[in-house]
Amino acid sequence: MDNDMQERKNIDVIQAFRGVAALSVVLYHYSWFISPLDQTFLRHGYFGVDLFFMISGFLAYITARNFRGGVHDSFIYLTKRVTRIIPTYYLVTIAYFLTYWVMGLPNESLLLNTLKSLMFIPLNGGVAPAFGYALVESGWTLNYEFFFI
Repeated sequence: MDNDMQERKNIDVIQAFRGVAALSVVLYHYSWFISPLDQTFLRHGYFGVDLFFMISGFLAYITARNFRGGVHDSFIYLTKRVTRIIPTYYLVTIAYFLTYWVMGLPNESLLLNTLKSLMFIPLNGGVAPAFGYALVESGWTLNYEFFFI
């Protein structure tokens, strides 16, 4: 097996581990639906957030390590990242907005919060690690990502 195939195989394993980290966070958030025995196992699922960020950072490095540098490569990386993330995030954020609106839950800040979320600006000055959520609560992670890009 040549080196490129082996490296791709290794990255696939790391991606799978990242998926497990993400799944542990989802299960943690929905553990109140699950029996008390399972809650004991799942109560530390929030560690998946840190693990997910570490693996994602590592994979970003692996992706970018062959770049020659400069504005052109940075622009290509950013363009690929944005086109992969933003369409889905915008669709979900707008769906949340419409759901709140149809359910009669709008308030004076719903439109402002939606616009801030679409621009990856935290809704408030919350405490760490989130420093303010997005309209879609898990969107706080994207606030960080776009802050550091």
